[in-house]
Amino acid sequence: MKYYEGTYLTERQVRVLKYLASGLSKSEIARRLNVSRATVVAILKSAESTIERCRRTIELYESIVSICSARFPPGTSVDRIVEEIYKLADSSGVKVSEKSYELYKHIVKSLKGKVVNGVLKTGAVVSISKDGRVTITPLKTCRK
Repeated sequence: MKYYEGTYLTERQVRVLKYLASGLSKSEIARRLNVSRATVVAILKSAESTIERCRRTIELYESIVSICSARFPPGTSVDRIVEEIYKLADSSGVKVSEKSYELYKHIVKSLKGKVVNGVLKTGAVVSISKDGRVTITPLKTCRK
């Protein structure tokens, strides 16, 4: 099996994901690849599974190298999370290099569409590494 540019996705999975991202329907992709729609669905499920396993691997790594972390429930304001990140880092003796407005943007970007009007619509876990790097993960993808 040939993997795409050093990733865990196959070339075929990447091709199907690119077609999907360009707006083609699963049926249109199937016609282009000369396979059944069910095959396209199977390829997508396999790719999504691989991506989720990679995401969980990164989350595990982040939890191992983080010096501290905190969970925030839905309904928490991003402003409060920013404040809590600085408090958590201070109490752990870590300096966060990002300014508050950068952290705000980092949180919103990390939670893609899960922040509305400055408030979390899903829970999130914030981890701070020993070197002050902040990682924000939506709670639904965190697995124990």
